[in-house]
Amino acid sequence: MKSCRLAELESLGVPVMVGPSRKRFIGAVLDAPPVGISDCRLSIVDRQSSIPGERLEGTIAACVLAARNGANVLRVHDVKPVVRALKLADAIGLRN
Repeated sequence: MKSCRLAELESLGVPVMVGPSRKRFIGAVLDAPPVGISDCRLSIVDRQSSIPGERLEGTIAACVLAARNGANVLRVHDVKPVVRALKLADAIGLRN
């Protein structure tokens, strides 16, 4: 497992913002289709509409881990599910 280096940024004494929402690394880990690589007969809107469903779980996991490791601000597209996951993480003691 790779080490989280957010503490190094936190030591600078400024707020740390993390924006993992729908990023390519999440799609790669979850084996989701990359952005724009799908059936060429689909319109741009159709191709992009599948992204949230394909990467939401990974976005939530990355956000909970980032918050646990010192991120002060999370930049996400899907606010409600991330907030709910953070509330649950707090309730079961996964966050500091």
